[in-house]
Amino acid sequence: MRGGRAGALLGCAALLAGAPTVASAAEQTFTFEGRGWGHGVGLSQYGARGAALVGWNEERILAHYYRNTSIEQQPPRRVRVLLRQTSGKALLRGPFVARIAGTDVRVPAGRVRASGEGRQVVLTAQDGTEIARAPGPIVLRNRGGVRVQRSRYRGRVRLAAPRPGVMEIVNIVGLEQYLRGVVPGEVPASWGDDAPASVRAQAIAARTFALATRKKKGRFDLFSDVRSQVYRGIAIEDPRTDDAIRKTTGKVVTYRGAPIVANFFSTSGGRTAQASTIWGGADQPYLVSVNDPFDRISPFHTWPEPVRISGTDLGRALGLDSSVTQLRILERGRSPRVTRVEVTTASGRRSEVTGPRVRTAAGLRSTWFTVTRSSEASPPAS
Repeated sequence: MRGGRAGALLGCAALLAGAPTVASAAEQTFTFEGRGWGHGVGLSQYGARGAALVGWNEERILAHYYRNTSIEQQPPRRVRVLLRQTSGKALLRGPFVARIAGTDVRVPAGRVRASGEGRQVVLTAQDGTEIARAPGPIVLRNRGGVRVQRSRYRGRVRLAAPRPGVMEIVNIVGLEQYLRGVVPGEVPASWGDDAPASVRAQAIAARTFALATRKKKGRFDLFSDVRSQVYRGIAIEDPRTDDAIRKTTGKVVTYRGAPIVANFFSTSGGRTAQASTIWGGADQPYLVSVNDPFDRISPFHTWPEPVRISGTDLGRALGLDSSVTQLRILERGRSPRVTRVEVTTASGRRSEVTGPRVRTAAGLRSTWFTVTRSSEASPPAS
C-alpha cells in the first residue's frame, strides 16, 4: 500500500534534544513533527494530482519527477505474478477448465480445495471427491476470471508443487490486465474524474516499475505484494483507471532505452528525495531530488498531528540496550529528509542509526521530521 516553512526546515542541519543526559528516574518522550508520506523517491502521487489539476499532462508530470528520461512504447507482453506459496490448502471456486497433462477437465461451480502433496498438486471437491492429481502444473482458466481465495484473476492461474508439500499459485496474465488490478490500489480511481492525467501518469509508472523490476529467471516474474506492487485482481478494477491504462497502453518511462525503476509514493512534503540518500548505493540520474510545489494539496503535506513515543518504546523498537534518552540529527539529505541520527541510551551508550530506521521504529510517515523531547518523572516504586 501516500514555502516559508519548507525553507525553515531546509535550514535545520541538526535538530536535537541537547540537554544533558537525564537521570534514569525520568522517562523521556520524543515528539516528531514532519512532512510527507512514503520514502520520497520518484513520483509524488499527490504532487502528480496537483500538477494535473493545473493542466499538466502525464508526459510533463513524468518528466518532472523522473529527470533525463523519455517515454517509449513497449510491445504487449505477459507477466507471471506469484499469488500465493503455501504448505496448506487454497480455496478455489468453479466453474473453470483445468488443463492437466495436455487434457482439459471441466470443473463445475462450487468450492474446490487445492493442495500440494509431495510433488503433486491435488484438486478436491467440496464433498471430498478428488477431482485431479498431477505431478506437473495444473493450469486453470475461465472467461470471467479464476477465483483464488477471495479474489478473481484474469488470464490463467497455474498451480504447481515446486518442493514437496509446497504449492505455488501463479497468475499468468497480460501486463495491461495486470495493471487493472494494480493502479486503483495505488491512487483513488476518483482522481480520474477531475485529474485524469495523474491517473495516466500512475499507470505509466506502474507499468514501467513492473517491467524494470520483474525477475529475469525463475517460475514467476512479480510478487503480488509490496515486494513488487500490490495486485488485487478483478475486485478493485474501475472504469476510470481502466481508461487511464487503455489510453497509455504500452507506454513506459525509459533512460537510455531501458525501463527505469519508476519508484512512486504518496506525499513529498514539498520536495522529493535523492534515491541514494534513502537506500544508499550509486545515484541514479533519473531519481534526483526535485521541488514539488503541487504536493500542497495532500492532507499529509505537513503532518496533521505529531507522533509521540516514549524513550523506552523507542529503545525497544531500535533494538538498543536500554531506553533512549537523547536523539541528535546528524545529517539530512537534499530534500531535507533525515539520513543519520545519533542515539544515546540510559546506559550512556551512543550509536548511530539511519533516518529510515528511526522512521520505522517510531512509526513515522516519512524521514522528513524534526524531534523534540520532554521528561516525565517515573512514579515511585510500590
